[in-house]
Amino acid sequence: MELPAFIEELPIPKKEKKYFSNFLAKEVEAYGRRYAEFYKNYYMDFDIEAKSPGALRYVLTQLTLPSSQFMDILLSVRDNTSVDPGQNEYLQSIALRLRGFEFFQRLLEEQKGTFPELNKYKALLEQMQIDMQDRKPVIDDDKEEMFKDFKNRLTPLGRISFAIFRDEPDSYLNLIKLWLKSVGISSQWQDVFLAPVYQAYSLGMQEIELGIGKIWADILQTDINSLYSKFPFDISSNKDVSIGELKQATHPHSHFWKTFNALLTPFCVERGGLWRASTNAIGAPNLPENMLQTVNAVARLSDNLWDNKGDELPLKFMIKPIALPPAVINEPIAILSYLHAGGDSIFGFNQQPSWKEFKFQWQTASSAAVVTEFATRDTTTKFQNAVKISRTGWSFFRLLQKAEDIVVINKFSEFGEEDDLAISSLIGSDDKISGEIYILTWLVDFPEMKKSVLKTILAPGKKSESRTLKIKFAIKNDPWAVFKLPR
Repeated sequence: MELPAFIEELPIPKKEKKYFSNFLAKEVEAYGRRYAEFYKNYYMDFDIEAKSPGALRYVLTQLTLPSSQFMDILLSVRDNTSVDPGQNEYLQSIALRLRGFEFFQRLLEEQKGTFPELNKYKALLEQMQIDMQDRKPVIDDDKEEMFKDFKNRLTPLGRISFAIFRDEPDSYLNLIKLWLKSVGISSQWQDVFLAPVYQAYSLGMQEIELGIGKIWADILQTDINSLYSKFPFDISSNKDVSIGELKQATHPHSHFWKTFNALLTPFCVERGGLWRASTNAIGAPNLPENMLQTVNAVARLSDNLWDNKGDELPLKFMIKPIALPPAVINEPIAILSYLHAGGDSIFGFNQQPSWKEFKFQWQTASSAAVVTEFATRDTTTKFQNAVKISRTGWSFFRLLQKAEDIVVINKFSEFGEEDDLAISSLIGSDDKISGEIYILTWLVDFPEMKKSVLKTILAPGKKSESRTLKIKFAIKNDPWAVFKLPR
């Protein structure tokens, strides 16, 4: 860098002049940095705040005026960051620092008293202001229009926000970003121009949240709330849920799923078999409390009750009969037990039991029972006794209610030595516990027999006492889980 003329003329040694020149270069560099930082902050500090749609319309009007604070800032930055350094190396250092402001020259290139490039941006703001007052419904016969039912429920500002959330190509966020790119305005300078859109998005999102809340409240009331008080959703209820109520809430073509898919799926995404909240870089609506948990619970129930065509599926459980208890002195011998409900049965013999798939046909009323078959030692006579549920809907679950005892075990369960042996004998030493295993115990009475039979099995002088036998079946995982809905 050549020495400025005034330094050359100083009456000091050449070496000192060099030191002075380096000092001056550093000071000019520091000044250029501070100067650029000042105007960058001056520009970035411009902000707008609109707490209502009316306030936003006022702001948009101000931004599009030929003379406004916004224009004053833009022109001030343009005029004070345009430096022609010529051959001056010190000015070249400052100009290098101001290179990031070059887009102001393109943006505010004046032609016949106007700024054509900036006017394109103002035209977008003016159109947004017009659209904020356009209450014309979305055309119903436009088959390309997605979610028109939801859009027609929104205010114009809500529609503007919805388009931004959906990242639609003609959303105002994308249109202004496209204009910014055409002018060559990099991302670090864009927020000032995007601020009106962000304000519109925030205000519109508040309206969208209210809309989502109302829709969700309506379908809860119409389709879900009636389930909470019915059996098997409420195990204490004496009133069964009807097939019609289940269809309305869970069938693939039900009112619930039609409404959810038409109005609420824009704000949810299904991943890994679960519905989750959709996201957006500039914010997403807050969904009603427990909405997603309830949707996922209904989806799980739907998958268990219906196939893709909407035909009924049996409810499936993995059930294992527990080995029959040992013989009791002076009592008949239990030789067989079985669980029966809804057209399927699981049999337990005095041999090594195994897990079997049990299919409960829930769509029609049926009886259910845990049955034990007895035999005597000295005769071929066989007897049966059972815990029975008369023909009714959801008979399998009514039978579960009749269990005298339920033990839940998992891989974290801790048992004493005797308990461990007992559990091992119940589920089989070869079983690896994954999830939970429910062990249910029903008390089955020993059968009442004629005196002629009693004489053959009772020791002299002994009397038969009223006794019950513990019959056990194990079920993998909670059989009630499919009917558990968040409240």
